[in-house]
Amino acid sequence: MTIRECKVEDFSPYFLVRVVENNTDHPARITYRGGSLILMPRTGIDSRPPLEITSVGTLC
Repeated sequence: MTIRECKVEDFSPYFLVRVVENNTDHPARITYRGGSLILMPRTGIDSRPPLEITSVGTLC
C-alpha cells in the first residue's frame, strides 16, 4: 500500500496489508485494529503478521 499525499483514506471494516510505504514529504498516520503509528516521510514498514488497517493518510 502506498500512502497518498494530503489525503486520508478510511477502510471499512479493514484492509489487510503487509507492506506500507510513505513516499510523501509528510508524516503519515496509520490506524489499525489494535492501535496506530506515525510513519515518517520516505520510509516504509513490512509487517508480519499483516496489519488490519482501518485508516491511513497524511495531513497537509
